[in-house]
Amino acid sequence: MKTSLTISKTKIDKLFSISIILLPFLYQYKGIGNFLSFGEILVIITTILALMSDNFKVKNIDKPLLIFYLVSVILSLCCMLFSYFSINDLITTLCRLVLYGFVINLARSHFDFEYVYDLYVKLTFIFSVYLILQYLYNLVTGGYLPIYINYSWQFPPEARPQDLAFGYRFNFRPSSLFLEPSYFAFFVLPCVTVLFLKIKKSMFEYISIFVCCVALILSTASSGIVGLGVITIILVLKRPSKNNYILSFFKIVIVLVVVMICLDVMMSSEYGTFILNRISSGGSFNQRVLRGLIVYGDLDVFHKLFGVGINNLEPYMLHNGLYTIYDEQNLNYSASFVQTLNYSGLIGFLALLIYLLNTFRKMIRLYNLKKGQHDIKFDATVLIALFVILIYVMSYESILFTYRYTFLIIIYEAIYRSIKNIKLKENGQ
Repeated sequence: MKTSLTISKTKIDKLFSISIILLPFLYQYKGIGNFLSFGEILVIITTILALMSDNFKVKNIDKPLLIFYLVSVILSLCCMLFSYFSINDLITTLCRLVLYGFVINLARSHFDFEYVYDLYVKLTFIFSVYLILQYLYNLVTGGYLPIYINYSWQFPPEARPQDLAFGYRFNFRPSSLFLEPSYFAFFVLPCVTVLFLKIKKSMFEYISIFVCCVALILSTASSGIVGLGVITIILVLKRPSKNNYILSFFKIVIVLVVVMICLDVMMSSEYGTFILNRISSGGSFNQRVLRGLIVYGDLDVFHKLFGVGINNLEPYMLHNGLYTIYDEQNLNYSASFVQTLNYSGLIGFLALLIYLLNTFRKMIRLYNLKKGQHDIKFDATVLIALFVILIYVMSYESILFTYRYTFLIIIYEAIYRSIKNIKLKENGQ
């Protein structure tokens, strides 16, 4: 009986892990109306199975994250007393907050990164190859290869082919089978980070690194290109292994030479100049960061402290006649840190910082643990790279309470657990 239960739990963990890896891609396709995507339905099914295998008890709860979520919800409920507040706008995001909160905490016991690692690398490679083909096809013919499997399958909140077609007339930006280059970059970047800093690599993994890097640059997504810069800097500054300083020196030289060649090629082409101009101009910095800070400065003292409520910035702005020159159609959208300031005020922002500082503290403690003689798949340096990328993405894009934050933090914590378990054994703890 125990054996069959163990096998059942193992299968559930595998299904749960697969659903997480596929989530960023399958989120783009319809599930139930405008409310749930196909990717979310799969995650909900595997989450329920995981809960059943644990007798509906959530283990290994991340308390600082839970506190941040609870603070955000309580502050939003306080704002319901105001006439501008929209309960409907709150409910959709609140449901996802609860769903992804469960998923993140369940993943601490059920997500098996080593099982889905090969699948993740292969998917990343395939998507990257297709993006390069999109670029070459447009370069040769001026046409566009599809960016989705079938338009009628698209998740309605994500479907906007007219906007994409209009944008392509001015600046073609390949995005593989993702609706935006930033979506592609977000899926690929964690994989590239892991591949770059993995201790032992196969030939296919080396090829994947090259192909994915080329694809990230061609996508022109600021997050992807800056992410590559972060990985390069960490690779250069990485502490060399004992008696391996000469090899580390040559690695640094090779990386710097490749970077210089890429910059030279980019500067000599129109497409490369467009990429560099996009990065130097901050991409969508004005709309995602500066606008949010301007609005926060216009809030009254109460809302500066407690926020305007989750997903209620737009109703607040319309009710009070607030606007900025950087406003776009979605007034709720801004970078995660700025969005937290507006949604949950200074109190919620401090709760978020405490959660992130706790994550950083645990990472540093693990990094400083002595590594023994046992084989270890991932160097602890990969955690630093992923954490820096997480902070950068949160500083630039709106990912909290979404599948994107869930995806990134689950991969981060899975690698953290893998390294921690090996290091603690090596140190006799």
